Parts: sequence; C-alpha cells; structure tokens
Amino acid sequence: MDWSAVVERYGPSWERELRHRLRDGDETALLELFDHTAPAVYSHALAVTGSARRAARLTRRTYLETWLHPEVLADVRVPVRTRTVMLAHRLASCDVPRLGRRTHRRALAATSAQRSGG
Repeated sequence: MDWSAVVERYGPSWERELRHRLRDGDETALLELFDHTAPAVYSHALAVTGSARRAARLTRRTYLETWLHPEVLADVRVPVRTRTVMLAHRLASCDVPRLGRRTHRRALAATSAQRSGG
C-alpha cells in the first residue's frame, strides 16, 4: 500500500476541511467520513456489543450523532477516525445497562481479547 497517498488523501488538511464541511451541513462530508471510518467503528461496535445487529445499529447511531452534532469532531488534536470510534464507544457505554449481564460480560471479554491481540 502506498501510505504517502493515504496520508495525502486523509491527512490533516483533509480532516480540517472535513470538519468545516460537516459544520456547514455538507452531506458528502458525512459520506466521506463514513467511507473512511465505518470499518473501524463497526468493528469496535461488534467487539463491544457482541451482536452484529446491535453493532450495525450503533454504527448508524454514531453517524447520526455526528451529523446532528458535528462539534463531536471539533478537537483537532484527535484524528477524526479515532474520535468517531470514541463516539461509538461512548454511545455503546450508554446502552450497556440495556444489554443485560450476560451480554455485558461477553462484550467485556471480547474487548479485552481484542486489546490483547487474542
């Protein structure tokens, strides 16, 4: 993979422009953000929820929240990909009480295994 092309495409200037476009309500900016971050968001959501259906729902909620409140990406010190995954994690944390004890334990085990590389 040509990493210089990736950095050029998704580097700091792209992120800065993307943040401005999202604040201005540019729908194509949301699509670009989705294309760039959705695999990471869904993967994290799946690890946290333990359910493909819940992960898909959480992924949709993450982009809806971003669209409605683009200021969630305002911290320029944090890359948009990281910030979007962090938002998904925060939204998932709000849902944990609704998941039930068994599902919550499985989600914690999956997240722990993912972090340890297992």
